[in-house]
Amino acid sequence: MDLALFENHTVKIVGILYSLTVTFITSLIFLSIISYEHNHYRYRTLINQLLTKLALIVLSSNILSQLPNTLIYIVGPLPWYICYPQMILFPMLTGASILLTNAITVVRYLFIFCVKNPTSIQDDFWAEFINMWALLASFLGNLLYFLLPGKNPHRLYICMGSAPSDYLDLPSKMNVFLVGLFIVSIIIQIFVNVKQKLYNDNQVRSIRANDNSQLDLATFLFTFFFITTVALFSSISIILNMFALQDLMQYPNYLLFYVLHLIIAPTFNILIICFLFQKDKKMKRYVRNELVEKILFWGRKLNLVEDPVFAVNS
Repeated sequence: MDLALFENHTVKIVGILYSLTVTFITSLIFLSIISYEHNHYRYRTLINQLLTKLALIVLSSNILSQLPNTLIYIVGPLPWYICYPQMILFPMLTGASILLTNAITVVRYLFIFCVKNPTSIQDDFWAEFINMWALLASFLGNLLYFLLPGKNPHRLYICMGSAPSDYLDLPSKMNVFLVGLFIVSIIIQIFVNVKQKLYNDNQVRSIRANDNSQLDLATFLFTFFFITTVALFSSISIILNMFALQDLMQYPNYLLFYVLHLIIAPTFNILIICFLFQKDKKMKRYVRNELVEKILFWGRKLNLVEDPVFAVNS
């Protein structure tokens, strides 16, 4: 297997710097968004809590998947016992985020059309239950995909730096679980949106008064944008897996892996954050102020380290 993609190239170095910088900054922003969700609302509704869980999954994907994936291009191939868990972790978190996004849409639908008294819902219990269900369902779906016979994604063999000779000229098997999930999710989003548009606006206003701001944040536009963006980015990986690994490892084809793993993945976080800030200006101000406070705090800490004060005992 040709390992030329691990050699230092301008595109690779730029991609690594971009990935590390964006991942670090967006992770701090997601932490501030989670803090905003916890502190801004006196009563945290089910939709509010699910949105926080979604931000936690995206943050976890940054730390547990994107950073190790960037590390591969810095240090080179890693052992199989690191690569295999990584290959399951990334699609698992992706699937869980899609399932949570669908859950937000379904909950909105139930609040509008089915539940007469939404305040009777045990929000804390259902938020934890839905979150655990999304993670478990995504884990089992992706684990089944990896256990099925066939060639696993190219990303696995890049991580390990080797592949069986029989696999070099073969395309990878398709992740039917994720593809099916994307299709079903888009159908759900369109159905709920059409149903809500046809519903009487006066009745829609009868949803919890204290949940209106969060419903505005978790609208159809947000959930549809989130799912379609993930689907578009994932489709690039699916298309690349349809080609033979041996062909993709040749210059300049392997530059596509840099773009996919180091540029496109972090850019997804930027798009989501920009969308959230556009929907909630108060969140934007809160996050900005909190980040400024953190920068000033660590700036003072560094000044204390650089300029220590020594006490002279007489």
